[in-house]
Amino acid sequence: MLELKNWFPELSFPSHPNPDRGYWAARTLNTAETHKIAAIAMKAHADYSNWAPNWCCITAIGDFNPDTGSHLLLWNIGIKICFPPSCSILFPSAIITHLNIPVQPGERWYLIVEYSAGGLFRWVYNGHKMDEDFLATADEKMLEKWNKDRGHQWKDSLQMYTKWYKLEKGDYKGEELGDCSELLDFEDETDDEQLVKCRCF
Repeated sequence: MLELKNWFPELSFPSHPNPDRGYWAARTLNTAETHKIAAIAMKAHADYSNWAPNWCCITAIGDFNPDTGSHLLLWNIGIKICFPPSCSILFPSAIITHLNIPVQPGERWYLIVEYSAGGLFRWVYNGHKMDEDFLATADEKMLEKWNKDRGHQWKDSLQMYTKWYKLEKGDYKGEELGDCSELLDFEDETDDEQLVKCRCF
């Protein structure tokens, strides 16, 4: 993102409390009013145009009962997450199919969604060119490297994710997180199958 900002100083990215360490390129407010519908409810989808190894951030706001609606369903991995007002959830929306349970009639539920399009990262990688422009001007050596990098890009992307064993040890990128025991107890069955309680920080 910083490289994009340096290349196009006139760009205005969403504010972030720590802009030197990262932020998303875009922010969208999803409301029933903006979509001209009775209530916001995501159908099952994955945001394929987002950058796959990056987290997306969804923040729920409004006046609703999180016990009766608004749950986020991560379809591929079979998890339903309680999603109270003013809480945020980070997950890779480009690779996990997700949807939500609608809120009850008369309740207000809005979403602030923050994300970065994968095309921005390809553009930077291509030397500030779209794929078509890069391929039209690249020499044989550049094309060979481009194809080689594309061939193992999925492996590189996987390496960017935090590994479970690091979370188990309470260590993330060399930072001690302390007790993570509450993250480990997936065997504890709830009345509602795999309901993950949301904890706001």
